[in-house]
Amino acid sequence: MLCDVDLGRPDGSRTHTVAVAAGLAGEGLDVRLVARGPDPALPGVAYRPGAPSSTGRLARIVGVNRAAIAELRRAPPGRRAFYVRKDWGSLPALAVARLLRCPTTVEVNDMPYGRGYGRRPGLRSLAADRVKRVAAGLTWALSSQIIAITAALAAVIIRDWRVDPAKVTVIPVGVDAGRFAPADRAEAARTLGLDPERRRLLFVGALVGWVDFETLVAGAAQAMATRPDCDLVVVGDGPERTRLADLVERHGIADRALLPGFEADRARLAAYMGAADICLLCHRTELLGRTGASPAKLGEYLAAGRPVVAVRLPGVEEMLQDCGGLLVPPGDVAAYGAAIGELLDDPARAAAIGAEASAIVRERYTWEAVARRTEAILWR
Repeated sequence: MLCDVDLGRPDGSRTHTVAVAAGLAGEGLDVRLVARGPDPALPGVAYRPGAPSSTGRLARIVGVNRAAIAELRRAPPGRRAFYVRKDWGSLPALAVARLLRCPTTVEVNDMPYGRGYGRRPGLRSLAADRVKRVAAGLTWALSSQIIAITAALAAVIIRDWRVDPAKVTVIPVGVDAGRFAPADRAEAARTLGLDPERRRLLFVGALVGWVDFETLVAGAAQAMATRPDCDLVVVGDGPERTRLADLVERHGIADRALLPGFEADRARLAAYMGAADICLLCHRTELLGRTGASPAKLGEYLAAGRPVVAVRLPGVEEMLQDCGGLLVPPGDVAAYGAAIGELLDDPARAAAIGAEASAIVRERYTWEAVARRTEAILWR
C-alpha cells in the first residue's frame, strides 16, 4: 500500500488509510504500508515510512516512491498486488508496478480538477488543471482497477477519461462500528460534562469551505427558535471557524452553541454523537455535486444510532436512502430547519430511524466490509 498521507495527523485521510490497511491484514494478507509520519502499529501490517511528517513536497514524493518501489521489488512475483491512494506524485511507483506486471488498485476520493470543476480564473489555474488531467489519465492507464468512493465520482472517471466501466468499482468510506455504537444520551452527556436534560444538534468535521454553514446554522436556529431546550454543538476546527462563530452570533444562538474545537480522542468523539439527538450534514453542492462525497462522519453518525438531516448530494443521498435519514434540497433553509424540527418533535420516529440505520451500517458499511470488497478486486 502506498498512501501519501501523514499518519501523524488524525484526520479522515489517516482514518481511511489505517482502516483499510488493518482490514486487509484482517483478511489474511501480508500488508506492507508506505506512508508518512509515525508507525500506526497495526497488527499484521509492516510499516515503512516514506518520509517524516514535516518533509517538503519534493522530498516527500521522492521518499514515498522510493520506499514503495523497494517494497514492490521485495515482494514475491505472482503474490503481490499494489494498492495506491491516488496522488499524482505516486506515478513513478505506479509505473514500476506496471513494469513488474503487478496488478494495481487505485483508490480515488475526490477530483478537484477536470471538466465541470469550478477552478479559479487565470492561466496558472488553467495550466495546473491541465497537468492534473494528464496525471489522472496516466493513473487510470497504469491501474488494473479503480475504487471510487461514490457512483458520481466513478461516472466522471468513466465519462471524461473513457475508462472501461468494468475497471471501476464503487466502495464508500467505511465506519468503525466497534467505536461508534448506540449509547445512552444522558450518560454520554455526563461523560462530556454536558447537561443531560438538554437536546442537541451535532455537526462533526473540518470547518472548511465545502460545508454550507449558512444553511446549517440558519436551519438549526430556525428549529431552535421554538425549542428552547435545544443546543447546537459543532466539533471541529478549520479556516471557517471565524465565519461559523459570526453566523452563530448573527442568528442569535451564540448562548446555545458549543464550539469545542477539534477532538482527537475518538472515544470523546463517539460520546458527542451519543449525546446528540440529531446529527447534521450540509455540503455545498456547487463544489461537490459533480463527484459527490462519502464522509466518514456520516457512517459514524449512523453507526451511533442517530438520525441524520442532510442536503441531497451524490454519495450521501445513496447511503441515507439505504439507511434512513431526512434529505432536503441544497440551500433550502426552511426545509432544513423543518426537517430538524420534525425529528425533534417526534423522538419515537427519530429513535426508530437511528436504530434501523445502525443495524444496516453494521451489516454493510464497516471497514471490515470495505476490506473484503477491496481484497476481492486486488488481483484482477
